Amino acid sequence: MAQLQSMSSANVLSVPIHPSVNQ
Repeated sequence: MAQLQSMSSANVLSVPIHPSVNQ
């Protein structure tokens, strides 16, 4: 789980929030 959170955080910082995730 920790790895997933880490990747998620990096992803959010790397790329802006897109409508894909919003859906």
